[in-house]
Amino acid sequence: MIFTYISALVDPYSTSRIAAQIVTGIGFLGAGIILKGELFDRKDSDSTSNQKVVNLTTAASIWFSGAIGMAIGFNFYFIATVSIAFALIVPRIPKVGKRREETYE
Repeated sequence: MIFTYISALVDPYSTSRIAAQIVTGIGFLGAGIILKGELFDRKDSDSTSNQKVVNLTTAASIWFSGAIGMAIGFNFYFIATVSIAFALIVPRIPKVGKRREETYE
């Protein structure tokens, strides 16, 4: 969202060039952070139960930091300030719903 908006403001005739390359590069870095693998070495359970995806929040933070950096780079300080406030407030909102408790016997 923020990438598209900034690209449209910078060059309305070529809205995809600037942001597309930034999104691709930052997305590539974020994808390298996300891992899926065995976190436990349990022989008695099936192989899919031990698979867990980790570092999704870190990858999202890297991607969002790229969006904020792009906003600052194009002198859109209001967008950057609102985005920084959003990035600081949203993770502190309590999660809705019950957290699944994992039990291992």
